[in-house]
Amino acid sequence: MELMIILSGFLLAITGGLALRAMTRRLKRRLRILEENESRRQAELSQKLDDMFETAQQQFAERLNLNQILSEINAATQQAVQQINILGESQRMRLEVALQQMVKQSDLDEVMRANSFEQLSELKQRVEKLLEEFQVNVAAAMKQREARQFALEQETPQFLTNIQQRLTDWEQKNQTICATTDPFQSELPTLSQEFSSPNFSVVPVTISVSETMFSEIRFETAFIDHHKKIRRDSRTARQCTEFLPNGVMLEMIYIPGGSFTMGSETAESEKPVRRVTLKPFLAGKYPITQAQWEAVLGSHSSKFKGANRPVEMVNWHDAVRFCVKLSRLTGNQYQLLSEAQWEYACRAGSTTMYSFGDNIMPDLANYEGSGIKQTSEVGKYPANAFGLYDMHGNVWEWCADVWHENYLSAPNDETVWNCDNPNSMLHSRLLRGGSWYNSGDKLSSSYRIGFDVSSRYDNEGFRVMRELTWA
Repeated sequence: MELMIILSGFLLAITGGLALRAMTRRLKRRLRILEENESRRQAELSQKLDDMFETAQQQFAERLNLNQILSEINAATQQAVQQINILGESQRMRLEVALQQMVKQSDLDEVMRANSFEQLSELKQRVEKLLEEFQVNVAAAMKQREARQFALEQETPQFLTNIQQRLTDWEQKNQTICATTDPFQSELPTLSQEFSSPNFSVVPVTISVSETMFSEIRFETAFIDHHKKIRRDSRTARQCTEFLPNGVMLEMIYIPGGSFTMGSETAESEKPVRRVTLKPFLAGKYPITQAQWEAVLGSHSSKFKGANRPVEMVNWHDAVRFCVKLSRLTGNQYQLLSEAQWEYACRAGSTTMYSFGDNIMPDLANYEGSGIKQTSEVGKYPANAFGLYDMHGNVWEWCADVWHENYLSAPNDETVWNCDNPNSMLHSRLLRGGSWYNSGDKLSSSYRIGFDVSSRYDNEGFRVMRELTWA
């Protein structure tokens, strides 16, 4: 009888040992699967984070010096990946410890040497309990892992949104231009020497401006010499950037105040020639693009599609509506340029027919002679001496003024020239600069036409300006 009990115990021990080894192999296989799944999910999440932050870096670092922001993004990326690695490593350590404890406490050789049925039963209970705890720990670890992954996936877009908001807050904080002196005053003597013509002068005016809102940019301009050859030159300008939804930027160029001779003797509509003095202001680096329009007002009906092409098929009321919405969106007052501001900004110190000389060439502007027969992306041609692009050609640009047949009684400053008629909104408004459709003579700095405020054509666009706040 005792022999039977011993044999039964021995057989039970062997059977339990085989079952335990099989369970151990299954647990090890499950551990490998968990590690592989975890490694794959970690790689996918890391790739997703890398893609998202790479997109943010491309949007913000393309034209701005945002090293601090990029450092924060990189640090956040590394921190997120590090947290994932730590969590994964912690889970693997838990699984390995649990498995080691199970194998250690299931030392079958010791049980077989003891040849004790009671010890075998106790060991079986301990192993079963350990397996239950192990399964609970695995489930809890996986649940925690999934919760953390979900949280990271939810936090990443919010982090990018917070970065965008911080940039917007920073810009709005510093765009209330209220410091002590003109940060560009040191450059004014150079500008005064360069624009030393008796028909143009720069007035060194002390303005209230925050230097942190501006960055210095370098650009290429061009001039036509007396041999009718294009001479290119590198210059610098001051730029501030407005951040719009969807990562779109609106770049504004600082235009120094000064005096110039407005108009010409070549056409009756451009007479009488007069002296005009203007205060400094900010002018759009480019005509408003389709991407900028979509960021502010949504869809548009431009004929020639392209995010970086100027928006067209917009009438004067559309342009004003854009300025109103842009002002509400940014908290800064935007509007169309007055006619005097437009010609001053276009000439950029020149007294010639065009800002680059008395001749025009296809390499310098998009007009009829270029043969393109449609709009082109903004910034394709050289800027003028102020750093403004497409002031000649591409699209006509609406101005704020009511159309007048000549300059009799016109203001001698940057004031928008309306009329006493309360229904002036029904009058024709000014268009300047010519377009891809027009001959070269209509692209001159002084050329002006009036069009009905409701007209929409595929060569009509606009540019915006912002006044500077005075102390």
